[in-house]
Amino acid sequence: MKVIPEKFATKRIKQTNGFTLIEMVFVMSIMFIMLGLLLPPLSANVNKMESDHVIDKLASDVMTIQHMHATTNGTVRIQLYRDKYVILKSTKVLKQVSLPEGFWFNQNGKHFLEFHKGGSIKQPRTFFLYSPTTKYKIIFPFGKGRFRVEKS
Repeated sequence: MKVIPEKFATKRIKQTNGFTLIEMVFVMSIMFIMLGLLLPPLSANVNKMESDHVIDKLASDVMTIQHMHATTNGTVRIQLYRDKYVILKSTKVLKQVSLPEGFWFNQNGKHFLEFHKGGSIKQPRTFFLYSPTTKYKIIFPFGKGRFRVEKS
């Protein structure tokens, strides 16, 4: 019996298309390095946008109570707590706004923002809003007008 060597020999198939594992690991490592360089600026941008959102929301709520106080009967005010603020009409809670994690006021619930019928603030004051990265000084001056925010 004659054995044909080709019949039982394994043929080696050479594959020429595709990438080797080393090439894929190298490309992936370059991508992760580039991603690592981009993330810190993005997270700083997210913190700034979140801070801007909190201040804009507070400004909108202050304008709302100023308008409500001028157009409705009863007392409308904002009560400041450490991690939230509450909009009250007399003793009824109209809205409660919780601050995002890492944000807090230097208040403990004893301070109110309240306006006269003419639109001026009853007790001008300054308080601070702390974010994870920045301290904001919020100033309510004498007379009519809006409050201002200064970065400290």
